[in-house]
Amino acid sequence: MTDHETDSAAGAAGRAAAEPGVAPQAAVEAAAMAATVAAPPFAAQVDTPALILDKARLERNIRKMAQFVAGGPAKLRPHAKTHKCVEIAQLQLDAGAAGITCAKVGEAEALAAGGIPDILIANEIVGALKIARL
Repeated sequence: MTDHETDSAAGAAGRAAAEPGVAPQAAVEAAAMAATVAAPPFAAQVDTPALILDKARLERNIRKMAQFVAGGPAKLRPHAKTHKCVEIAQLQLDAGAAGITCAKVGEAEALAAGGIPDILIANEIVGALKIARL
């Protein structure tokens, strides 16, 4: 289930329970769907902010995206804004991505410091200090 589906399921459960005229069964089904994506039992013990993910699902999604573009005219260059994590960027490269995209010089610096070799900054770089950091 994607994050969007998770949000939708949780929202549907709340709306179904709160809206008059909605069949109780719909509320029960929406709540059951939302419960399938509940936080892992150890989540209360993790200090935030923290990245917690389902590694098998992450790897499956990276493979699916790589397979989607494989053999076509486009090259995959995923954006690091969602994960901001060198290890995930490396998994994407290992799966066949041509490089990694980021939005800011600081993000590119962090990726480069972590060993990511091919980084595209998608936004324009303005100012002598930022240009000097390249």
